[in-house]
Amino acid sequence: MHDVRKTKTALLKEIETLREHVSDLENAHHYSESDNRFRLLVQSMPDAVRISCDGVIVYVNAAAVKLFGARHAEEIIGRNSEDFVPENERERLATRWRMLVANGNVPMEEQQRHRLDESLVDVEILGIGITWHGKAAALNVIRDISSRVRGRQALIEAKENAEFANRTKSDFLANISHEIRTPLNAIMGFSEVMEKELFGPVGSPRYREYAADIHASGQHLASLINYILDLSKIETGQMRFRRGRVNVVRVVEASLALLKRRAETGEIKLAVRIGKNLPALRGDERRIRQVLFNLVSNASKFTPDGGKVSISASANLQTGLRIRVNDTGIGMKQEDLKTALTPFGQVMTSSESDLAGTGLGLPLAKTLVEHHGGSLDLKSKPGEGTKVTLEFPPMRLVA
Repeated sequence: MHDVRKTKTALLKEIETLREHVSDLENAHHYSESDNRFRLLVQSMPDAVRISCDGVIVYVNAAAVKLFGARHAEEIIGRNSEDFVPENERERLATRWRMLVANGNVPMEEQQRHRLDESLVDVEILGIGITWHGKAAALNVIRDISSRVRGRQALIEAKENAEFANRTKSDFLANISHEIRTPLNAIMGFSEVMEKELFGPVGSPRYREYAADIHASGQHLASLINYILDLSKIETGQMRFRRGRVNVVRVVEASLALLKRRAETGEIKLAVRIGKNLPALRGDERRIRQVLFNLVSNASKFTPDGGKVSISASANLQTGLRIRVNDTGIGMKQEDLKTALTPFGQVMTSSESDLAGTGLGLPLAKTLVEHHGGSLDLKSKPGEGTKVTLEFPPMRLVA
């Protein structure tokens, strides 16, 4: 946009300079000196200059000769201006001429013009009304903008192709997820029945362990499918967010189920601090619950026995709502934080390979929070743990 404004400014300066010299030409008692000065100026201009009287071209500079694909000016001078105008733009040409007569100038426009070989060139035209050797005439400064138009068209096509690819991806994911979920539900259901021996003993205890592993793997796969679908919907703008009152206290407490089990057995220490009279949040409760579940799940997964997890929630009318989930787990290096917030970005060492997740939980949480006008801040140090802070603006609070 800056380059376009710069181009228009340059053309306007050229027009003003030409106007001054044409004025000199009109007022001169002898045309020779002013005429020569005008021709020297115009011939040195990088943009095409064309003058026409009564629809007939009476003057072109060297740049115009080149623009219209001629070998010399005589191939253009004497021809009708309409010869170079595409059929579908001739009515606009007549309108511009009437505007020029009435106002003395016409605004800059993007149009197309024919070359002598009938090929089309994209141009930018700006014109003024002048007197040429005692006759009313139109002076046009014409600039070739073919490269700009091609670049713009390429951007439009790239955008359309990207949107089509996104739609195709979303359709594919939606269809394949349905095909996967149907047998997956059966796998999870039957494995749970076997694990709990609902229809009698399965024999060796190892079979129960295998059934438990199958059920856990099915849950992991189902979770992965949901993550991928959610991210895809967000990317293509297909995810719909409900707008209601979110009871923050209830959502925070619901997300603690995983931690409470570990805390009750003494595996970790759990600290919960929720501000008094915490206001409700305007947003999608299911999505906020999903964000907190992801964060609490990570804290539980990456905090070893003997560690500590802290969860706090506070709010005021100046800073909005703030929720923190801190743990004393394995942590991450500073340079790995960006990776952790990138879809499928997994941060781990060889000793932590059994803790690897999908790499989708944090990116999805960040995106969901941002769709609520908030932000997710991630801080971490190896061996010291991870601190995640969610902030929602005051405008999202509901008294």
